[in-house]
Amino acid sequence: LCIPPPEAPPVPDCPGGILYAVRRGETLSSIARRFGVRLRDLERANPDIDPDRLQIGQILCIPDVASDLCPDGRLYTVRRGDSFFTIARRFRVSVDLLVRVNSWIPDPALIYPGEQLCIPPR
Repeated sequence: LCIPPPEAPPVPDCPGGILYAVRRGETLSSIARRFGVRLRDLERANPDIDPDRLQIGQILCIPDVASDLCPDGRLYTVRRGDSFFTIARRFRVSVDLLVRVNSWIPDPALIYPGEQLCIPPR
């Protein structure tokens, strides 16, 4: 019996924003507060999301924050198997610096495929 892997959920289009994965205990309101965006803007940027049924690891678009969160770096989309250590090594930056510039990630030991991190310039 061959069971195909589950399809990845669609990634929202997020021009000018970043992609962020929902963590345990978070709500749309708490995420909006974390990033300093209005709740209605967050809902508008994620029209297919049911705010009452957020799932851990679900990818959300956080609108209009990329230039504030990553002004001099570039955004990197996390892939399966990535960690802060492997990403830091890949881009030749220290793990401490990578953690510091991605302060919106509540637990650097827990990142999800599909979310984005800021890679600082070297």
